[in-house]
Amino acid sequence: MSDIGSITKLSSIDAFNAAADKLLLGKGLTNEESSFLLSAAVLLLRYGLADADRQRSREFAYWIVLNYSLSSGDYRPLYDLSFELGLYPLSKAIAVIDKNSLNTFNNYIALTEVEDRFTDKVTITFEQKLADNSFSSHTGEGFAYIAPTSFGKTERLVNCVLDERSGNRPCIVVPTKSLLAQTRDDVFRCHPCTKVITHDEMYRGESEFIAVLTQERAIRLLESHPSLSFTSLFVDEAHNAFNKGDRSLLLSRLIRESRLRNPNAKFYFFSPVIEDIDNLTLISGFDVSGFKVSRSMKEPRYYHLDYGGTLHAYNRFFNSFCTDSCYQNLWDCLYKRATLKNLVFLSSPKKIREAAMDFANNLPAISIEPDLERVIAALSEHVSAMYDEVACLRHGVIYLHGQMPDGIKNYLLDRAAKLSSIRFIFANSVIMEGINLPFDSVFIVNLRTCRLADLVNLIGRASRLNYVFGDTPHLERLCPQVIFADSKWTGSRIKMENAIKNLHKVSFKDCEDNLRIKKSKGYSLTPEENRRLAFEDNLIKTSRQPEDDLGILLNRSGLCSLYDNWVESSGEIIHRLETLEPNIDDDVFELICKYFIDDGPFSFSRAHRRVAFLRQQIDFYRNYLERKASQSLRQRLASDISFWKRKSEITGSLLYVGSSFGELSYSGLADGIRSYVDLRQKADAELPALFLAKYKTEDDYIGFILSRFVRVLYKTGKIDKSQYYMFIYGASDDKSVNLIRSGVPLSLIKNLSENNLLDDIGLDDYGNIKIGDRLSAYSNEVDDYIGFEISQFLIG
Repeated sequence: MSDIGSITKLSSIDAFNAAADKLLLGKGLTNEESSFLLSAAVLLLRYGLADADRQRSREFAYWIVLNYSLSSGDYRPLYDLSFELGLYPLSKAIAVIDKNSLNTFNNYIALTEVEDRFTDKVTITFEQKLADNSFSSHTGEGFAYIAPTSFGKTERLVNCVLDERSGNRPCIVVPTKSLLAQTRDDVFRCHPCTKVITHDEMYRGESEFIAVLTQERAIRLLESHPSLSFTSLFVDEAHNAFNKGDRSLLLSRLIRESRLRNPNAKFYFFSPVIEDIDNLTLISGFDVSGFKVSRSMKEPRYYHLDYGGTLHAYNRFFNSFCTDSCYQNLWDCLYKRATLKNLVFLSSPKKIREAAMDFANNLPAISIEPDLERVIAALSEHVSAMYDEVACLRHGVIYLHGQMPDGIKNYLLDRAAKLSSIRFIFANSVIMEGINLPFDSVFIVNLRTCRLADLVNLIGRASRLNYVFGDTPHLERLCPQVIFADSKWTGSRIKMENAIKNLHKVSFKDCEDNLRIKKSKGYSLTPEENRRLAFEDNLIKTSRQPEDDLGILLNRSGLCSLYDNWVESSGEIIHRLETLEPNIDDDVFELICKYFIDDGPFSFSRAHRRVAFLRQQIDFYRNYLERKASQSLRQRLASDISFWKRKSEITGSLLYVGSSFGELSYSGLADGIRSYVDLRQKADAELPALFLAKYKTEDDYIGFILSRFVRVLYKTGKIDKSQYYMFIYGASDDKSVNLIRSGVPLSLIKNLSENNLLDDIGLDDYGNIKIGDRLSAYSNEVDDYIGFEISQFLIG
């Protein structure tokens, strides 16, 4: 009988099904039902342990015993099972909270052995121990460490980076800029006496360093220094390399180029959701082996809330539902089922904000404790008193998404993690990678995809293990609540009942959209896709050639993805760079148009048509950068809101905010590319969030698109260092630029300069941020937001 077949047979037994439903709903069991379930668990375990492929039987046995022990308070079966499965953190935790489970000499000896062999600061599972041994003894080129979320991948990554076998130039590749500072701090706490590079322009020819970079910064670092190589490469969230798009190809290029430069380099991949490690071999071009930790200690309790407000408990082993309770609507369910920390997940930034506001408006105001009052005061001071996050916070709610300024987003993430009064966090994938928030419950309200790998990664945000085990274990958190809710916020694309049923699958298939995977597996590629792969291969082949060749420089610049006719366009750009000299009064924007946009054979790709209209937008962007460099966020918001409100009454009311918040097209219609809003239809309380979304859209456009032109202008001598610095960093002096490259926000630099404290922050002998006593004391005197910005560099 197959693994699934044994469970299906159990589900057909009415008495067993009824007992399993009672266990699922947390209802009391009779002695006969308990015996029936535990006997079945023993048989499932024996069956599952007889064949490594029978993972579902082992999981079901664990699910039965875990839920039985938590509901009955009888921990002995769970204690025995956890030892059998090598889940030693659970065994130790039970010994702490239930002394009756440790009632024989053999148990004492077993726990002593666990302490000796599986405990070093924290206790690990048997599979983690095997993974660590495999990791440390690996002698090949590539190794993948695949383990569920919160199983200590970050700690293993940092420990391996600091190991001498990683060489003197290891590089950690993180998927987002938000993770740069967090990973840097993890490294710095373990090894403060080393150069840590978090920006490609921080490199000064050192022979020893630890790099913590996004793939974009890592590639730029290598391209700017043809003789440089890494001794090892650590790719965090490596499943991102399988996706479609430029970033995935860039990551695979970084891996291949690093190997070409240093054939002896070692490569390590970390992910919670890679099914087929061979896909890493396909994107990297060399053999990757690895170890997968398959046994998770968490077994979430899954529910589906239907449109009528009925909550159905879901048994993922039987793929069946039973009615749990009824609620008036989604918000009634969320409020009444809320735990200490609750993630409410929606995909769209616009829906996140609207849903958070709607929920907060249906909640009573909470008692504002001093810590929360400081957060409210800081947002009012640095953003606006009208900012709707302030209104949300007064009800214990915040919302987070990628269309917020990074500083505000990171501040709210930190405070949401630390303040018990913030119980409801509305967010999207901004919390999916590397963010360690202590969620007890996850409410999934809106999804763009119901791929099992993505669901597993999202559900893994609930109840991270460092909050389960500790001096006082909280074993009930091993069964976090996960509710898939249909409501007006869900939309028509993906119904939650269909999404939750994906959890019945035994395994999932990796995303295989990276062109290298598709080609290796025989998928049919379009002529454009074949050209793109050939272009990437040529970049790798020429990676050690200097950038004094204009063709190589342009190919490496990333400009190719902006043009539909890159061969013809790059030829014209080379001609202009070789023959046209800048006028003395040309600023950076004029030069971008002069060399890359105006009056030529240029055809811009559909996704980047906006670039073609830069000539008409020069005055706006010139003013935008000037004000960003000279004014605070609060000053800009107040000025812009006032200006646009007056403008909407006189000449027009459409404001460009980008596609994430857009409701109308340029023509004012609710179809086409919707990147605008009608300010006349917006209340004053909505405006700060809309303008923040606009700022983030413009910052990304400048930082990810226009900056490509500017780097070419700088490297070809068409602009000087001061112009380059002002465009890229918003400052022109070397000290400020060096601090910004090291992660210090421009807003903090301006604040310290105004308070004559800029001399109290600088770089130590290793090029890392150091803070003097005056600034350390100042961090305790200022408002909560400035204090947070400073605290990020008080590492120790």
